[in-house]
Amino acid sequence: MQIIQKKLADIVPYANNAKKHDETQIKNVAESIKKYGWVQPIVIDDDGTIVIGHCRALAAERLGIKEVPCVVVSDLTEEEINALRIVDNKTNESPWDFDLLSAELPEIDLSDFEFDFGIEDEEGKTEIAEDEAPEVEFSEILGEENNYLVLQFKTDIDWLNAQSIFGLETVKSYSTRKDGKVTKNMESKGVARVLDGAKVLNELLGDKI
Repeated sequence: MQIIQKKLADIVPYANNAKKHDETQIKNVAESIKKYGWVQPIVIDDDGTIVIGHCRALAAERLGIKEVPCVVVSDLTEEEINALRIVDNKTNESPWDFDLLSAELPEIDLSDFEFDFGIEDEEGKTEIAEDEAPEVEFSEILGEENNYLVLQFKTDIDWLNAQSIFGLETVKSYSTRKDGKVTKNMESKGVARVLDGAKVLNELLGDKI
């Protein structure tokens, strides 16, 4: 595998890239590049279109990096390249061993990153910090005094669209140790929301209601 240096301005994102990257992920990748350097080159085709590494390219742009390491897959057909994009993203999805992760995290300083491992610190308790609670409490059993419409989103794209339409922001909770120290590495983020139904209908339908 030959690694070459390419000007970031000469690299083109794949127009139909199905893998999306939010602000937090781009920030984390940028921080990783700052701290540890380039450990994974961007993969491109002969035309300079990104095959693997869209988030790294966005992070490099954020950092003001002009040249980035690249690998050119000139020996693959267009069909194989399109398949590789999906295969690479899908094969990187895997579960955590939370027992091993819980033992590892306290020894590592990840305070400059925004990671959600979904782990509660056994030495402390989890409390809501920074964000205000929803106006209506969300629980496993919804109160009988209110009427509810529950929307289920089966794809990340649909959920991201809903976040944009309804202006949803992530509620953050932090694991707090007995000594009062907040363990940012074990930050967890909720996605459930209870919205004012009348306001939602007015936002979606406007003058039709």
